Amino acid sequence: MERSFFSLARPQLIITITLLLFLLVGCRLSGQGKEPDNLQLYDYRDTKRLVRLLADAALVLAEEGKEGFAQFRRDRERWTYEDAYLYAYDVTGRCVFHGGMPELEGKELMDVEDAQGRKSLRMAFAAVQDPDNPHGWVHYWWNIPNRLYPVWKSSCHRLVTFPDGKTLLLGAGMANLAQERAFVKIIVDGAARQLAEEGAGALDDIKDPLSKYNLPGASIFVVSERGDTLMAPAFRFSASRNILDYEDDAGHTPLREAIVRLQGATETWVVILARNPQSMSLTKKGLYVRKIAMDGERIYVGATADLPKPSWMK
Repeated sequence: MERSFFSLARPQLIITITLLLFLLVGCRLSGQGKEPDNLQLYDYRDTKRLVRLLADAALVLAEEGKEGFAQFRRDRERWTYEDAYLYAYDVTGRCVFHGGMPELEGKELMDVEDAQGRKSLRMAFAAVQDPDNPHGWVHYWWNIPNRLYPVWKSSCHRLVTFPDGKTLLLGAGMANLAQERAFVKIIVDGAARQLAEEGAGALDDIKDPLSKYNLPGASIFVVSERGDTLMAPAFRFSASRNILDYEDDAGHTPLREAIVRLQGATETWVVILARNPQSMSLTKKGLYVRKIAMDGERIYVGATADLPKPSWMK
């Protein structure tokens, strides 16, 4: 018996309709919870969660304007967790929303200083314009709500435009965030770019302990092609020493290895083995190095970073 066209085509129709429905639902969901760009830059789940929080909040404000702040206040479980919360400033530095310290709202804080004198808000406005800093990261000391002493805090930022055209700086931060390799790459890439553009005169800015290049456990160094320090990783004075043959705790010479790799590249990571003082076992750290030209000569800019912890710690 002959089968009709529709009976023959029915399986294909069902598959086609299912795929179309899937695509429509996917498109609808993508507008509500769009995944932030460049999450693959980060090793730790807390960092990724914070970037997602900021991206989701930016979507709300871009659609609802200042009414979005009311949503953040109403649904604190959605928009605040552990020590992480949102905050926003207008372009003059006036706080328009603060999920952790609402008493700061309405205050002009552009020149507020942390416990060591960093002007963290000015740094944040500069960070969102920095091509080496895709999520506007700033690191500084801050008082967490209901805590007496300041802690080291890392915050990401982005500019958000309201439906009425007004632009705000939106941020989200968390205390004692694990040091990301991306954080070290940001400060080294920024220092390298400034040295390439401004020459050796930029070394004083990079040495400044209050600069954006200051990150706990990640001292920037600058060396000549011969290995002489223009900026030593342990000191801030101008005396030079040669560190080309520096050895890690396993007897490797990571700077030499990095320079060899950089013969055909502009940036590289090298593993350093360091002895853990508590257990005396060897632990791995990463050495990130960039090759640039400064004042007509080749130099190397770098810093060390903690390597990712096991997956159960991310």
